[in-house]
Amino acid sequence: MWLRQLRADDSERYAAFQASLDSARRDRLVHIALAQAEQIAQRDSTGNDADIVFAAIASDSSSVDILGIALAIPCSDANAAEIAIVLRPDVEGHGLGRLLMGKLVNHCRDRGLRELVGYTRSDNRRMIELGRAFRFVVQTCRVPEVVSLRLRLQPSAQEE
Repeated sequence: MWLRQLRADDSERYAAFQASLDSARRDRLVHIALAQAEQIAQRDSTGNDADIVFAAIASDSSSVDILGIALAIPCSDANAAEIAIVLRPDVEGHGLGRLLMGKLVNHCRDRGLRELVGYTRSDNRRMIELGRAFRFVVQTCRVPEVVSLRLRLQPSAQEE
């Protein structure tokens, strides 16, 4: 398995990945993340590289499959990004989310982003625990049954 950026030639693999997701992963928040990743997968090599999408890829002698994705979509102020991680149900609980999160956090920090924010259902214990392991702060949202996860990567200009 390897982690790399999602590319335009991944569109068929991405379609198979999306089809492998159960209905619970197709709620509104995940749907938005998947739509963004699908747009990136369909771009050619000259596309906008502001969005960051990493794919966990498994390869054996007969196929190459996407096991999960992690994405960061820069916000309008360009100092923050909204993030999401989506895994195939059959690979949850084996550390893949942790690998993708680490790759995403490090890449965003290296690009100079100051803050990451993600949203998850308040009953998604695995995602909340993963966020806390990376020192995200969990906060309630205005949206019922949703929490935000925020991580300060670098101090703001006012704090420096």
